[in-house]
Amino acid sequence: MKVLAGAPAILDLFMWLSYRGHIAQREEKIPIFGSYGLAQQLGSVEYSRHRRFRVKLDEWLNSIRVLWPDCPAHITPEGEYLGIGPATAVTAKGP
Repeated sequence: MKVLAGAPAILDLFMWLSYRGHIAQREEKIPIFGSYGLAQQLGSVEYSRHRRFRVKLDEWLNSIRVLWPDCPAHITPEGEYLGIGPATAVTAKGP
């Protein structure tokens, strides 16, 4: 959490993914846009163009994978959904 403290959007996505991965029983597809889409859930209205939000989402996912290499989330090839499967715990590397 301390690493992401200066990046609130990434921290929000990380927490959301942690929860969704924890409750997922199988691979799910969450719409990125629309009334119940990820953009609405994260409150990312400043990205008015879908393409800009997808690019930002991909950057956020790459940042999260640095801390959580087994993150089960990906943007689907058509770019309309975020695929997420059951997640394993994020573990800290000790000395």
